[in-house]
Amino acid sequence: MLSKITQKKQQQDFTHIWLMACNSRQILLRIVIIIMFSGQFAQNPKLVRKVIRKTTRAFFASQNKQISGICTGLTVSSAAAVGLIREESSLEICFILLFGLLMSPNESDSKTGMILMKEGIKNRKDFKHLLCGRGGLVGRIVMALLRYRTSQSSSRESSQRTPLHALLNALEVLQELVERNEQGWDQSETEDLIVELRITGECVKQNKNEKMKEKEKIEEKQEIKQEDIKEEIEDDEDDMNDGENILAKKSRNILQNLQANGFKEEKKMEKEQKRNLEIKLREYEEDKRISEEHARVAEQRAIVAEERIRISEVHVLELEQRIKVTEDRARDAEEIVQSAEYPINIRFAFENKYPNYIQLNEEDGRLCKATVKTKDDHLCLPINFVAIKGIIR
Repeated sequence: MLSKITQKKQQQDFTHIWLMACNSRQILLRIVIIIMFSGQFAQNPKLVRKVIRKTTRAFFASQNKQISGICTGLTVSSAAAVGLIREESSLEICFILLFGLLMSPNESDSKTGMILMKEGIKNRKDFKHLLCGRGGLVGRIVMALLRYRTSQSSSRESSQRTPLHALLNALEVLQELVERNEQGWDQSETEDLIVELRITGECVKQNKNEKMKEKEKIEEKQEIKQEDIKEEIEDDEDDMNDGENILAKKSRNILQNLQANGFKEEKKMEKEQKRNLEIKLREYEEDKRISEEHARVAEQRAIVAEERIRISEVHVLELEQRIKVTEDRARDAEEIVQSAEYPINIRFAFENKYPNYIQLNEEDGRLCKATVKTKDDHLCLPINFVAIKGIIR
């Protein structure tokens, strides 16, 4: 009797504390309460339903991702404590959580999701059925492959891109599922998967050829000047090329296994599905064409810029040569003027002032000396010339 009274009092205390926590919206406090009073929590279905309402409303009202996750966990835990979650729902919740890990940008988390999902495939048949069915792993991988392709050909935000390592891990899980030869594959999503795997393999091959051509152009244009930069680019691209090669290889292997199991690309494919896939392919090709056009225009602009630089360098060189020739001519003219200016000026000066008193004595055809005399013989100036005959006569 005493134990029943004590148990009832504990339940009342727990209910009181929990309602206080709900009113204050202290999420972490709720977690502590659930851990401390898990026994009493499971024995009070009425309180559990109230907790579910509170945590679900808190989830809808919250904009914080961490708090939203905690609210979801509390709702699921509360429902599971009183058996409100069916086994199918448990499998779906588990799959969603594992797929979130699988597609995580963090490589370690993605690898963990891959390992756990492969263990689920090995150990639980109903889990395999869930992955093969509509809305399971197959359809989600189709969307992941599509996002990866479109992100390669267009500028998308990093949050919308499928990480390459996550895609490789997802294909690893899919390979495990295919090798089990599990029945019950959704026909429509499987056919979409076959088409997407084929397109992905072709796109990887095309990207590889384009990168090889681009690499050859870089080697032709920048053999010596950009050698260090080219090596860095090659190192960065090698990792991506290795990952894409693995992606193409995994896609081919899964495609072959699916076809060996009787799945074909055209089998029971509706016209609407074909049209949607054709639209996706055209959009991808259009994005690819636009990217190539932008690259071609950029390359032409680079060529025009290089040609302008070359022409400018030629003009500068010609201008420097002209300046040098002009300086040489000016220097030669200055030397001629300096050699001829003195005697010519002297001759002209004395001819103008004393036209009748200039006497020139010539020896051997050269003008050696001239004497200038005034009328009164007060001035007698000897002038020595070093000049060629003919400059002064």
